[in-house]
Amino acid sequence: MLESLARTLDLHPHITAVTVLFFRLTATSRKSWRH
Repeated sequence: MLESLARTLDLHPHITAVTVLFFRLTATSRKSWRH
């Protein structure tokens, strides 16, 4: 159980980075659509 928890915590930063990049891409695409 501790190993799976450690794996989840180890993967969490990567998931957060991917979501942040995704929101950044959507935000930039929205700005480009406005122009």
